[in-house]
Amino acid sequence: MAQVGDTITYTYSNGNSVSEDVSDVDEVVVEYCDGGGGGEGVGFSAGAQGGSGGRVENVTIDVANVSTI
Repeated sequence: MAQVGDTITYTYSNGNSVSEDVSDVDEVVVEYCDGGGGGEGVGFSAGAQGGSGGRVENVTIDVANVSTI
């Protein structure tokens, strides 16, 4: 269970999801979260590449009415 002041780091590389009990927390701060870029594959024309990915930084999320994220 997450507590106020905890720092929790998640690293995703295999697509598995993780949930966290935040029932004792009012807000979550995301320092950063990177999204992988796309690649050539199904739905792309021959030789076309996907995008560069993206990043979310310094976001505060109100989780006062949420028990699990």
